[in-house]
Amino acid sequence: MQNLHAESVEHIFQILNDVKAEQLPVSDAVDSLAYWFHEAFERGEIGVEKTVPDDEQINDEGMWT
Repeated sequence: MQNLHAESVEHIFQILNDVKAEQLPVSDAVDSLAYWFHEAFERGEIGVEKTVPDDEQINDEGMWT
């Protein structure tokens, strides 16, 4: 699973770097990332946990950057 995670992170950063280098339109990047998240969720690589942030988390600048 660790290797799969590393490959996924590399894939996401490659998409973002392609956008930054203007080699990939933002709309295509959004489509690629949405597809990746869907596939990773289907494979069980990522999951979704319902959480309710407290006031400290909401007001923490790091949460939004």
